[in-house]
Amino acid sequence: MLDPHQLLRDCIADAPPPCARACPLGIDVKDMIERAKIGSFSAAFRAFAKSAVFPGIVSQLCPRPCESACPRADVDDPVALNRIERFLWQDSQATPPKPFYIPDKKKRILIVGGGLSGMTAAAKLAQRGYRTTLAEKGDRLGGQLLPLLGDRLSPSVFEAEIAALHALKYLHIETKCEMADLPCEGFDAILVCTGAGGATFGNRADGNRADGDRADGNRADGDRAEPQTGVFFAGAVRNPALELLSCIREASDRSYEIETYIKVGRMPGESSAESTASQAVYRPDTARVPRKPSALPPADNPLDADQAQGEAQRCLLCACNRCVESCDLLQYHRKDPKKAIVELSDTLHSTPLSGKPALRAILSCTQCGRCRDVCPVGIDFQAVYMESKQLLAQKKQVPSAIYAYWLDEMKDAQSEDAYLAIAASEGKRARYVLFPGCQMGASDPAYVAKTFTWMRERFGGSSALLVSCCGAPAEWAAEGESHAAVLARIRDAWVEWDRPTFVLPCPTCIDVFARHLPDIQILSLWELKAQEGEAFPQNTRERATLFDPCASSDFPSMRQSVRRLLDRCGLAWSETPEEDKGRCCGYGGLIYGADRTLYETVLRSAYRPNAGAVITYCTNCRDHFAADGQPALHVLDAIFFPDEDRAARTPPTLTARRHNRHRLKRELAHAFLAQEPVPPPEDLFSFALSIDEAVQRKMDRDLVVEDNVKAVIAYAEQSGKKVLDKESGRITAHLAQGKLTFWVCYEAEGEGSFRLHNVYLHRMSIEETP
Repeated sequence: MLDPHQLLRDCIADAPPPCARACPLGIDVKDMIERAKIGSFSAAFRAFAKSAVFPGIVSQLCPRPCESACPRADVDDPVALNRIERFLWQDSQATPPKPFYIPDKKKRILIVGGGLSGMTAAAKLAQRGYRTTLAEKGDRLGGQLLPLLGDRLSPSVFEAEIAALHALKYLHIETKCEMADLPCEGFDAILVCTGAGGATFGNRADGNRADGDRADGNRADGDRAEPQTGVFFAGAVRNPALELLSCIREASDRSYEIETYIKVGRMPGESSAESTASQAVYRPDTARVPRKPSALPPADNPLDADQAQGEAQRCLLCACNRCVESCDLLQYHRKDPKKAIVELSDTLHSTPLSGKPALRAILSCTQCGRCRDVCPVGIDFQAVYMESKQLLAQKKQVPSAIYAYWLDEMKDAQSEDAYLAIAASEGKRARYVLFPGCQMGASDPAYVAKTFTWMRERFGGSSALLVSCCGAPAEWAAEGESHAAVLARIRDAWVEWDRPTFVLPCPTCIDVFARHLPDIQILSLWELKAQEGEAFPQNTRERATLFDPCASSDFPSMRQSVRRLLDRCGLAWSETPEEDKGRCCGYGGLIYGADRTLYETVLRSAYRPNAGAVITYCTNCRDHFAADGQPALHVLDAIFFPDEDRAARTPPTLTARRHNRHRLKRELAHAFLAQEPVPPPEDLFSFALSIDEAVQRKMDRDLVVEDNVKAVIAYAEQSGKKVLDKESGRITAHLAQGKLTFWVCYEAEGEGSFRLHNVYLHRMSIEETP
């Protein structure tokens, strides 16, 4: 069952990059570098200082684990993040910080211990408006930082950070203030940061020690088993093994725990539903990252602004964006995956306020599966959008009129005019059944006729033929009952013919059979022909680029068989660039009716228009490319028509595609069933219709077939419900057909003859009053 909340938890689009994951402070390195890349150094410094708290100290003491984790090191040199941080600190000193109004929270907090942990917590709390007292028993702040002065830590940097601490409005610092016990009154919370072996004031410092053990390793009578309410611990008093910079991260986290306690009275560990951040680490594929080695001066030389910006621009800004990079839909709608998931949830649980923000995206998924193939955690937007469409269909919230043409096409392929079953020869069990699908014969009946003739010649009477549709249009339209009926008809034929192997040329049919008819053994036509090892006439065509249809992605043996066949045909061919493999031609998911502009984007990103021909083994891909002006071949062109210029073949019109299906049945029934030649079915309409080429192109673009137009004209002429423009002699009429209303503009050219001038349709019904 689709669970958008689980998808959000699984998605690692916002997972920290390797550098941030390695950083003990959790600095948002990506945010910092994005700003430094464009020269916005003050903003970059704020991003750095937010987690570093003492950015000058951190930039000098950091052991640079981020650079060790940088994927850029796999290409040339890691990004010098620490040197960028040092530049940001130095650059910030030239401009005094702008004062911000911070409201007084009117809550008092005591921090005992002025080392790095105490200073950090004091700074964070005071910056948020809490009246904070920092008590240090020595005569200066710094704790374990003091021995590092002059060696690893510049005294001037240290003093500048201490001065900035003193300048905080809500912070009061007391030195030479040693406490024998914690005050019982006057403070809303207390944080103890007394260092390794420091006083715990009768409490148990919550760390890695057994109950009752004191921070100094001794146990004293009266020690409490749990921390006193409102008393917190941080730093080495809690964990003596804590590394220097980890003290900053822990003390910062403790400041938020104190704030939670003050607001709702909850101590750490009392929540039963603590959330945990994703531990996934995303590393980009650096195989195609161009080399750009670091060109910085020696390490002792500070960077200038140009050097810092240039080094920041080397950063890959590691973030999982693979689904977006591979998906025309997400790019087109400008959605990151998490935003897409949120809008998906809003659509499935729509309210008057939320509406259905993802409805068009759900209807526009091509079902290519590229997102699933590239996602590091296996999120499959293909399945997510399909299930979402099915859920919306159950609520009758899918505008099914956008699928009307394709459902009519499927109905036509199942009709008595097109559906054809040729069993094995009498007395023979069917070994193979050729199932060409509904589009191959519509594109060119010769594709099917020549293939079945080859099978009969190669395998004799054990070859059968079933010309029908796999039901993909019904599945994509979320018409579950219609799809089930189509599948049942296929299964019935399979059982009747004693469960033979189905031979499928169409990758979409193969995908549908594999998912919905798993009991039926299937074999791609290309694997069968490659197994046979026959010799083919050699092609003399110019080089072609092989395009793998999106539905072929899960069937590598089919893809390899196609390549072997092309080699045996002598065709000079080349591979599609890796980033374009498995793209959709625009037919998948029937997106044309949902978003025509996206369809054009998908189509052109699939074949990348070029001067050479594209060769593919999906009839839809071939015809969609050719209709867009791209020379395109089907693999069967190379096998059966090696000497013809088939790359320039114009795809048939929508009306001609239906006529091709009907002609295919008549010709095959005559050739293989010895039926008498049957003339084309009599036209349902007893008049001639002339259609200019420009109007025919518009009909094909708007998914209007000739019978739709003739039905309107016949109704108008019979009923008299039409509008005549006396000046031009043109007639306008309309008729609802299914879920669509068609409008035509035509004129009479003589007895029983009309000329079509225009046609358009809309997805609504018109109620007519008597």
